[in-house]
Amino acid sequence: MTTATAERLLTTNEVADQIGCNEQTVRQYARTGDLRSTKVGPHRRYRQAWVDEFLAANETPAPAPKASKPSRSPRYSN
Repeated sequence: MTTATAERLLTTNEVADQIGCNEQTVRQYARTGDLRSTKVGPHRRYRQAWVDEFLAANETPAPAPKASKPSRSPRYSN
């Protein structure tokens, strides 16, 4: 007999906190299939592995810092 470890399912609110967006946005990701979910009664639930997959697939690099322009006035230049 094998014993399955029960993985805790996350609520929409918990996923929204992890992703850093609104609950409605998480629901939209689930409806469009961008974020995997399962229905438990009328509610959507998410596995942590699915959230991690979503974050890895939608990771964007940080923008490069902009170079500062030199000051026009010689008074303020170093």
